[in-house]
Amino acid sequence: MKDYYPNCHCYLLDIPRPQVTVECPEEKFERYVFSPKYEYKGKKKLFLEWGYDKINTEYLVEELTRQAKEKYAMKEYDYVEVTVEKEKYAKQGVHKGMRGTILDPRNIDGQWLVFFEDDPYGTAIKEEDLKLIYDSPTEYIVEVKLLNEDHESQGVRMGEVGRVLDVMNVVDNKWEVDFSGKTLLLRRDEMELVGDFDEISKQA
Repeated sequence: MKDYYPNCHCYLLDIPRPQVTVECPEEKFERYVFSPKYEYKGKKKLFLEWGYDKINTEYLVEELTRQAKEKYAMKEYDYVEVTVEKEKYAKQGVHKGMRGTILDPRNIDGQWLVFFEDDPYGTAIKEEDLKLIYDSPTEYIVEVKLLNEDHESQGVRMGEVGRVLDVMNVVDNKWEVDFSGKTLLLRRDEMELVGDFDEISKQA
C-alpha cells in the first residue's frame, strides 16, 4: 500500500488495462471533496493547495473524465480481439477470436475501424464487442511469422525478432521494422506481436 496523502487507503495494483466506462459525478466534489463534513480526510486541503475550490467542480469533472478516457479508453494503434460472433461482422470475414489493430483515431458511433490480417480496408467494430490485447506503446517488439523471398534476400529469417520503429508511421498497412540494422516493411499478418519495447528493455 502506498500513502498518497494522510489518511489515504488507496492500493496500487499492477493489472492489465480493463475496459471501462468513465463516470465522474459532480456530487463527488460538491458533497464529498469540498464538504466540511469530510474535511478531516484531507482531500479538500489537497485540492485547495492545487488552486481548486467548489466553484471549479465542473472543470474538475471534465478534466478527470478526459484524463481517464485518455489513459483507459481504447484508442488508435491498440491491438484488440473480437469477443462476439455477429452476422454483420461475419459477412466481412470477421469472427469471434480474431485479432486486429485499430488504425483510425476516430470512434464513430461507438465503433472502431479495426484492421485484420489480409484486410486492406478495415472493419467497423463496436467497442463493446472488443477487448484489449495490447495497449498502444511507443514501440512494439515483433517476430516474423510469414517469410517471403524479399525477407530472405535481406537476411531476415522466420522467427527473428525486430523492433517497430514508429507505430504511427503506417504505409499501405505496413510498419517499418528494424532487425539489428536491417530494416523491412512488414504487414500486420507477417509478424507476431511479442510485447512493449520499453517493458522488454527493463527486463533485459
